Amino acid sequence: MKVFPKDKKTIVFTKGAYELATLTYDSRWSEKAGISFAVGNQYRIESQGIWKTGYVVRKGTRTIVSMRTKWTGNVALEIHETGNKASFTFRKKSFWNERYELIDKDNFVLGTIVSRFSWKSFSTDYELSFSPRFEALGQHVLLSVLLVFMLRSVMSHNGYVMIPA
Repeated sequence: MKVFPKDKKTIVFTKGAYELATLTYDSRWSEKAGISFAVGNQYRIESQGIWKTGYVVRKGTRTIVSMRTKWTGNVALEIHETGNKASFTFRKKSFWNERYELIDKDNFVLGTIVSRFSWKSFSTDYELSFSPRFEALGQHVLLSVLLVFMLRSVMSHNGYVMIPA
């Protein structure tokens, strides 16, 4: 999967020549965003709480995924879909490494994400890699989009200057 910025508010997710999804922020510095899939599904990411440490992903009025930042800096993800309930953790691999991981409840690494800032184009590209176990999940494309969203959110909350897309 290739992830690249389309403009300052939109990030595009492609596989080969096929566009899978787009993550579009409401404004350049907003933490509210919309997710559009090529098959037509629309989702909405909204912050929760006064400190904006939690997010929900909604399809219409129904909550599909909830994300909550813990005091350790890890983000707990819970999928609320009927028949597909699952819990994951998004964490930084180490203090010195800018690699983040998505792990399941058995501490199995499902995917990793690294952001690479390009001074030449003044934009951020994302390198994602997944295990076959991750791709077998029913919502793997949605989780891929949420990985990028969480990386940008965690980096902006931890004092990094986050250049939009």
